[in-house]
Amino acid sequence: MPSAVQMLAAQALAPVALDAALAAQAKALLLDSLGCMLGGVASAPATAARAAAAAMGGTPECTAPGLGRTSAPLAVLANGTALRFLDANDYLFGRDPAHPSGVVPVALACAERGGLSGRALLEALVAAYEVHLRLAVHAGAPNLWGRGFHHSTNLGFAAAACAARLLGLDVDQAAHAMAIAGTHAVTLAQLQSGGIANIKASAEAYTAKTGLEAALLAQAGITGPAAILEGPYGWVKAVAGEADLAAITAPFGAPWLLSQVCIKPYAAVATAMAPVQAALDLHAQGVRAEAVEAVTVKLPRFPLGTPSAAPDRRFPLTRESADHSFWYCVCIALLEGACSEAQFDMARLADPGLRRLLERTELEEDAAMTARWPAAGGGVQVRLADGRVLECRHEWPPGHPRNPLSPRVLEAKFHGFADPVLGHARAVALVEAVWALEECADSRDLMELLA
Repeated sequence: MPSAVQMLAAQALAPVALDAALAAQAKALLLDSLGCMLGGVASAPATAARAAAAAMGGTPECTAPGLGRTSAPLAVLANGTALRFLDANDYLFGRDPAHPSGVVPVALACAERGGLSGRALLEALVAAYEVHLRLAVHAGAPNLWGRGFHHSTNLGFAAAACAARLLGLDVDQAAHAMAIAGTHAVTLAQLQSGGIANIKASAEAYTAKTGLEAALLAQAGITGPAAILEGPYGWVKAVAGEADLAAITAPFGAPWLLSQVCIKPYAAVATAMAPVQAALDLHAQGVRAEAVEAVTVKLPRFPLGTPSAAPDRRFPLTRESADHSFWYCVCIALLEGACSEAQFDMARLADPGLRRLLERTELEEDAAMTARWPAAGGGVQVRLADGRVLECRHEWPPGHPRNPLSPRVLEAKFHGFADPVLGHARAVALVEAVWALEECADSRDLMELLA
C-alpha cells in the first residue's frame, strides 16, 4: 500500500481541470503576489537576501528583480523575501493561518528554468495551493502554532510538490521530494513572537527554497523517508500532533481550496483586515482622533490568542511588530485614514496623537464573530468626547471570497506596489500578460517583464 506522502504526491501531479473560474482566481492570486513582491523589493530584508544570493552565486537561470539572474533556489529566496516583506500577500485560515503565495516564487523559477507554458504555471499553482491548504486545514493539535511551529512549515511540502510537477518528476520522485522537504523544512514559531526580527520576511522564502532544493535532490537520486507523515517519528507525530491523512490525501478537484483564499487590501496581519477597514470607514465618516475618548477593537477569540494581541504590541518597536499589532493597525488607520507602507514608518510612534489613541484602545472578543470563525471578521467602536458611541463592523473582511476585491481595486493595489519599480507602462504590460497567461507559450516572456 502506498504511503501517505506517495498518495499526496500522486494527487499533486495529477491533471488539473483549469476552467475559466479557476484560472481567473489563480491569475488574480498570481498578480497580487507579483505586486507584493515588487512592493517589497527595495526593503532591507529583500536587499539583504539578494546580497546573500549574489555572494552564494549559482547558475544564472532565473530572474530576481534587483539582482538579475541567479539559480532557481536563490531566486526563490530573493523573490520570496520581497514578496513577504510587506505582509500584504494572500491568506487563508484553517487550523493554522497560511500564506500560500509563498509557493509563487517556486512556480515562477521552475517555469522560467524550464521554459514552460503559462498554463503549466497556473496548474502547478492550483495543485501546490491545494497541498499547502489541506495541511493548514487538516493538520495540527490544535494547530502548529500551539506546538511551537510557524505555519510556514506547511509550505515545505507544497513547494516540493510544485517544483516536482514543473521539473517533470514522476510520482516516486515527487514523494521523495516532499519527504525530504518535510524532514528539513520545519520552522519555529519564535520567529514571529515578541519583538519580531526581520527574519519574518524570509520565513516562507527559506522554506520554499528548501522545498525546491528537495525536488532537485530527488531528481538527482536522493530519497526521503516514505513514512514521513505517518511514521512513529514522522511529521504528524513530531510536528503536527495529529492530522486527518484521509482528507489530506483525498483526490484533488473542485471545489479547490484556492477558491477560498483571501486577498489583502492592506499591508498588515490578516486578522486585522476587518477592523482596519472598520477604522478607515469611521475616519471616512468624519471621526477624528482628537475627539476620541476610547477605542474598542472587536475580534473573534482566535486572533486574541495570537502574538498580534500580546501586550507588548501596544507600542511596537519595529515595523514587523507594528504590522502585527491590532492596536497599531487600527489606531493608525483611524488617525490617518490609510493603512499602507507609509503608515508603518516607526517615526509615527512619536506622534502624540497616535500614542494617545494607543493608550485608550482595548481589544475585546465578539461572540458573534467567534461563532463565524474562520471568517476573520472584526469591528471598531469609538466613544467620542461629546458622549456619542459609533461602531463599524465587517463580518467578512475585505478580500474574503464572500466580500471580494473588485478587479479595479486589485489592479490599483498592484500598481501602487509595481509602478515605482517598473514604471507604469511596464506594470500595465505585466498586468495584461498575467490576465492572458493561458495563452503564454513560454513563461520566460512573463519573467522578462520583471527583469
